[in-house]
Amino acid sequence: MAEVGHQVPQNAPLALIASPDFGQAETDARRAEIDWEHARRIAERYRLDLAIVSHKTRHPFIGPQYDLHRAAREWVDHHLVNDGDRLIDPAQVYFELTKDAKIRRIHELACDCFIDDLPEIFLAEKFPASTRRFLFDPDAHHPPISGIDTVHSWKDFQKTLEG
Repeated sequence: MAEVGHQVPQNAPLALIASPDFGQAETDARRAEIDWEHARRIAERYRLDLAIVSHKTRHPFIGPQYDLHRAAREWVDHHLVNDGDRLIDPAQVYFELTKDAKIRRIHELACDCFIDDLPEIFLAEKFPASTRRFLFDPDAHHPPISGIDTVHSWKDFQKTLEG
């Protein structure tokens, strides 16, 4: 596992969170586009591959029934673009049904780094030991956790990578 202050390996996969509420207001969606564009620039600078690995049920537990995975994919297709270019290859967008399936996917992708807003993902027994953990906590809801780098923005993430 890379330590803070060490260079990120060339061509290492980097999976990033896709935790926005995919039905957010347009202003939040625009903020997400800007944030993901910053993430893409970080990936290009360090020659990292981007992927989204998220977990959600296929349908809402309550309320009208619709396909949450399809809605999330449509959100990604609509909002994670810059001048018509997709910020993430659609083949690298994964919506898993459970947290365990999400962790398996992170392992399968052999992610060098993973960013998530759920500490329990990183604390899961089967989370890959070789994957560097970044807790995305823009509003500082969580206390520091040993072995997990907490970042509050994509700029903060970049600073942590650069050490």
